[in-house]
Amino acid sequence: MSANTNLNYNILNCFDLGYRLFASYTDNDRIKSGDGKAGAGGWAQVNSNALPWMKVYDSSGFNGYWNSRASVNPLASIDPINAQSNLKTLNILSSLTGTLHLPIRGLSIKGEYGLNYVANRARSWRSSSLLVNGAEAQEQKYETIISNYNAYINYDVPISNDNQLNLVAGIENTRQYMHFMNMKGNDLVGIYPEVGTPNTLSGSTGITNESYLRGFFGRANYKLFDKYLVGASIRRDGISKFTAANRWATFLSGSLGWIISEEKFFHFKPISLLKLRGSFGQTGNTNTPSNITTDAWGISSGVNTLVGENSTNLSSIGNSDIKWETTNSIDVGIDYGLFGNRINGSVAYYQRKVSDMLLAASLPPSSGIYGGNVCWENIGDMRNQGFEFDINSTIVNQRDLTVSVGFNISTNSNKVLNLDSQSDANGTGLLLTGSSTYGYGILRSITKKGLAYGTWYMAESAGVDSQKGIPLIYEVKTNDDGTTEHTGKIIPATNENMSNNRMILKGESAMPKILGGFNASVKYKNVDFSMIWSFVTGNYIYNHLLQSSMTPNIGMLVLNTKLLTDSWTQAGDNAKYPQVTAGNLYFYDSDGNKTTTGVSYGSDNNTPSSQYLEKGDYLKLRNLTIGYNLPAAWVQHYHLGNVRIYVTGNNLLTWTGFTGYDPEIAIDQTTGSSVSSFYAMPASRSFLAGLSVNF
Repeated sequence: MSANTNLNYNILNCFDLGYRLFASYTDNDRIKSGDGKAGAGGWAQVNSNALPWMKVYDSSGFNGYWNSRASVNPLASIDPINAQSNLKTLNILSSLTGTLHLPIRGLSIKGEYGLNYVANRARSWRSSSLLVNGAEAQEQKYETIISNYNAYINYDVPISNDNQLNLVAGIENTRQYMHFMNMKGNDLVGIYPEVGTPNTLSGSTGITNESYLRGFFGRANYKLFDKYLVGASIRRDGISKFTAANRWATFLSGSLGWIISEEKFFHFKPISLLKLRGSFGQTGNTNTPSNITTDAWGISSGVNTLVGENSTNLSSIGNSDIKWETTNSIDVGIDYGLFGNRINGSVAYYQRKVSDMLLAASLPPSSGIYGGNVCWENIGDMRNQGFEFDINSTIVNQRDLTVSVGFNISTNSNKVLNLDSQSDANGTGLLLTGSSTYGYGILRSITKKGLAYGTWYMAESAGVDSQKGIPLIYEVKTNDDGTTEHTGKIIPATNENMSNNRMILKGESAMPKILGGFNASVKYKNVDFSMIWSFVTGNYIYNHLLQSSMTPNIGMLVLNTKLLTDSWTQAGDNAKYPQVTAGNLYFYDSDGNKTTTGVSYGSDNNTPSSQYLEKGDYLKLRNLTIGYNLPAAWVQHYHLGNVRIYVTGNNLLTWTGFTGYDPEIAIDQTTGSSVSSFYAMPASRSFLAGLSVNF
């Protein structure tokens, strides 16, 4: 449910007052998900534990379900009689603006105050029908408050009609913080789906993500004869996340434009617009957690402690030298219009150089940091560059029929220019392990000078030994400069060999090299139709979910049918996958010699292989909408402006060679990698019917 209002007043002909309010409320009954191996239920459990031949219902089981406590029955895990998860969200966004027009022509002062208040209340409960040690419940409350208070002075300098100068100066302020409360009860007393008074209670409360941002800026834009354009700006921003010595940073920008089609010498009528433009701009990034400049301590309580008593833990290591990450952007392009702008678009080259990159550098596991073995640092420089092209056209523009189409495409080349002096000198680069969502502690990528950020780094599969049925990899030599190359030998894919023979897969990363899309819209009388497509190519995804289902380890119940159809079974087989063995144990050592005891040949948790690295190219139909506007005579009779009925479908079609559920997977900002895992639920396909009324 949502509502919004927009009010504008003019007072005494010199003061404008505006107020906007948007409010929404959602009540969402969710399915609790998580790592299926832990039996949390939902999507992840389906991927790991639920087997198709297992029973679902049993009249003698808890609440009529079969084996509900074994984490193998997802329907039992999501039935509201056994488990509940609800999220209520209230979102209020409001702003008040006032503009005073001074007696001096073109001079005005504007002030504004904005407030965004978001209140979340989450409640989850799992009954004793699912848990051996009794029911559990959890309640979480999060209140996020973001306030903005800004002031501007704007001056349209009255020079002449051919000389237009606009000057703006101002100050912008943003304050935000989040107050949270988390309470969890284990071994609940009673039958109600709430924390109540459990036998074991744990929880915490506090304020987090607190930050203050203040910025001063000045901007000037000049236009001469409506064809020569010049712009410049300067900003000085400071943020409370960093120490006083590194809190402030200055950012500059400038732009030039020349509308060639307005020149007297330009007489080529098919071209209605030809504009040459170029710009340089600096932007800052502080996208890090709060309190990263000092060591942070937390309190462990309840079941999170060793002896059941409250204790402290070191949750993060601080770095007082952290500072702003800066991006220098260069953009040069041509804007064009043809045949009265019925065809228009642009062609451009861009370059984005990121300096002092903010990265969460990995610490040794022996450091024992409770919140994760990472420390935030400014590490190195990186460059993105490429070309952009877009074209839009109104093919038909008649009274009853309008047809428009559009197409855009962009290329991107990513390269790490340098890291710290030690890594650049010895060529080791940064080996960053993933977050818990993408497999915490698993090394799959490397960030190194001269390579794309997050280049895949793992053992390179060489197929299956046709006589022994064991998996094989290429033996790798690491040179003095940190580069890797094949030695020419193929060796068994034991744990030892896979860890010691990682190959830098140059040119293969999670970052797309080409992306774009196209759209079309048709309007015939009162009926309108539109569709939006998008495509991506040149990126690679690690299919961890496939690896897990192809690895018969202890605790993994759901296995892939390819184990039956594409695995080695006898000498001479030219198979894609090795012989199926319990726990991936084979009786051959790292040199391929026969052994009397089993040797581990990897698991889905610690031995990534290029065999599960797949191209992430896709083409998607993102949106399809059909609408109908009621005849004007009908709606005017009821004093309405416009009434439109529409039906929309989202994420309707996907063409891809990726064998996972969905190739559109987020990139882990810590490692630059993209991993399909138990958690990676595909984007949903949705349909929406709506009514839009304008008064």
